[in-house]
Amino acid sequence: MNKLEKKTASTITDLNVLIEQIEGIRKGNFAYDIEEHDDEVCAIGLPLNTNNGINLAISVVIPSYRFERQKELVEHALIECIEQCNTRLRTLT
Repeated sequence: MNKLEKKTASTITDLNVLIEQIEGIRKGNFAYDIEEHDDEVCAIGLPLNTNNGINLAISVVIPSYRFERQKELVEHALIECIEQCNTRLRTLT
């Protein structure tokens, strides 16, 4: 079975498409939820890989009507946040 539950018109329902996105995220690409879980909500996230193998993520939820206008700003803020977290984590290990 390659179909996933559809929550909105934008929900990814093809398992192969989802797996492809997850592989990109694991490589450090942004994760996007563009009205996939709720019609009026979007999110942008980045992975935070710790030295001990624990995978974390930081994401920002944005109302869909502001997504395009704030996308670049949020992406830059997430990059900066991940860099600061990585710096801090290196001092702990």
